[in-house]
Amino acid sequence: AATALLARVAWARVVASLANKFFTPRVECPCCGWQGRRFYDYIVVGFHARGVECPRCNSHARHRALALWLRREYLLESRRGTALVFAPERALEAVWKSAGGLKVLKTDIEPSRGVDVLSDIQRLPFAHNSFDLIWCQHVLQEIADDRAAIREMCRVLREGTGELIVSAAQDACAKTREFSRADKHPLGFQR
Repeated sequence: AATALLARVAWARVVASLANKFFTPRVECPCCGWQGRRFYDYIVVGFHARGVECPRCNSHARHRALALWLRREYLLESRRGTALVFAPERALEAVWKSAGGLKVLKTDIEPSRGVDVLSDIQRLPFAHNSFDLIWCQHVLQEIADDRAAIREMCRVLREGTGELIVSAAQDACAKTREFSRADKHPLGFQR
């Protein structure tokens, strides 16, 4: 199964790469500025989405929509202060760098994301009222106690003026499910 999956991924990448090399660009990634004919297909066991992933920054439609919102609606580049970004995604790195007036502090529980501070969202090592902006995208559904995490974010958010921007994936289940570890299955990934 792994060999067949690898072959499908390789073939889809070759086709997209050739299209990007020889045909006129018609798509652009607002996260990194890449332009080309088509995005890569996203293929994992049991799931295939066509034309989803940026060849340069690996952004998906969700990342591109967030990048556009942050720049056009939220006006991120005009913001001032200190921002705390949980589980920073490579796809949004350029967007955060464009916010020259914000001192961005990236944090995660694992060092693999190139973070500034290793921390558990349920027990943050920051003082009260430390941040003007907190960005927490697709994190809460991955932790054991989302209420503790929300309390901690509210504690470190600047009282009265701080802004908390949170999103969480939603599946068909109407209630919150708690996990003891990160579980990608609800996001469409198979084990």
